[in-house]
Amino acid sequence: MSEPVPARNYSLLRQFLVPILICVLATGFLVASVSKWASDRASLQSSRDRLLSTGRLLSAAPFPLTPSVLTQLHELTSLDFVLLPTSRSGLRSEQIASTFDLSDSDVFLLGKNSGLAGSELQTIQLAGESMRSLAFQNGENILLILERASIRGDRWQSFLLPLVTGLLSSIAIGVVAAWIAAKFASRIDHLKTEVNAIAKGDFSQRPLVGPADDIRSLQMAIQEMSAQLDASQKQIAHNERARLIHLLASGLAHELRNHLTGAKLALQTCNVVPGDAEAIAIAVRQLDLAEGQIRRLLAVRSDQPTSLTSSQSVKSITQSVVELVKPIAIHRQIQLDVFSSPLGDPNTDAIFEKTILSDADAIVGVLVNLAMNAIEAVESNGKVEIAYSVCASSDLSVEPESDLPKMLMWTVRDNGPGPREDIQDSMFDPFVTTKTEGVGLGLSMCKRVAATLGGHLRWKRTKGEGSTDGSRGWTVFEFSIKLTESKS
Repeated sequence: MSEPVPARNYSLLRQFLVPILICVLATGFLVASVSKWASDRASLQSSRDRLLSTGRLLSAAPFPLTPSVLTQLHELTSLDFVLLPTSRSGLRSEQIASTFDLSDSDVFLLGKNSGLAGSELQTIQLAGESMRSLAFQNGENILLILERASIRGDRWQSFLLPLVTGLLSSIAIGVVAAWIAAKFASRIDHLKTEVNAIAKGDFSQRPLVGPADDIRSLQMAIQEMSAQLDASQKQIAHNERARLIHLLASGLAHELRNHLTGAKLALQTCNVVPGDAEAIAIAVRQLDLAEGQIRRLLAVRSDQPTSLTSSQSVKSITQSVVELVKPIAIHRQIQLDVFSSPLGDPNTDAIFEKTILSDADAIVGVLVNLAMNAIEAVESNGKVEIAYSVCASSDLSVEPESDLPKMLMWTVRDNGPGPREDIQDSMFDPFVTTKTEGVGLGLSMCKRVAATLGGHLRWKRTKGEGSTDGSRGWTVFEFSIKLTESKS
């Protein structure tokens, strides 16, 4: 998977570098050509001015232009001179005075070239070299003043220097551009990897790379999009689970309520001996609670609170829970203790007897669920404790003397091994359970009831002080509700 990355980087380098190098080279060539053209024009003008001034000076000279004079002038000015007769028909070399040796072809060219008499600058080939010439009338002769190309300043340096400068600039720019492009290619490849990970469902946040520029802003936007996609995916999964719960509740509710109603009627109409009356009353109470739980199950997807109107005191609610779970605790040989807090306060029981709660059935259902989970979590000879108290606000660590709104809290704890680590963070999610035949809706509905009553359902694992075997800790569930106005 790592092989295509360099190829993609090289492709980016080509796309980035080639246009820049072509542009720099073309600019260097154009500058060199313009420089050569300007240099040629300047050289041509300089040659004309030089030859013209020399010719005018010699035309006004009082001395004759003999071969020795021409030689001396050549040594002084580095120019060449050719003195021709006006009539050049049948021209011979002995008729020509020159500062350099003329070949037969040079003599023939001078004899045939009628334009030599003009005053315009010309370029001719003499002695195997290109020369610029200007003609002047000197008595009965024509004086040609010649400038060799070898002594002029219009050589190729005027073209090569800008061209070489352009090439060196191209190399320098190419190296810098390659380094910059490689850095950008690496960051773009990092973005590509991050986008591919998001496309595969990996929404984990990766560290930001590079300076604070547009690419970094793009990476931040990609990470924000990833977080939104992750949240949306979790919300969709949650909605699907909630919809499944609703479908499950709707499908089971009708059948379960029919069976519970029949069982309750059968218990209420049977003849019993006085010793069995208490057991039957507990059974009827269990059926009532089961029916209430089914009504709450039907309300899982509803935004409206479940209609629960039964009223009992705090102490009565707790006693009802004990009566309902105590037979199972005795059967499993589990110690079940109940106490109110603060311990030792003689007015505690009286206060809880006068505190009337209107949603008793819902509270009993939650506490029975928590107590049954605790009983099932411990082994024989284990210990389960239920405590109830008043605390301040939803922060259960605040002292009761605080002026914050009062909360009622029930604590159900056991000295069992505690929940598995793999479900500890999702214990209150629907369908999360460790029981072989469990559905995983109990704690989810309990948490919903707590929220409906203005409280919370929390859990924690504490150390092993006070446990029966001295080695295990306590699994503690704290169920709190907002304490409304009490009735006496």
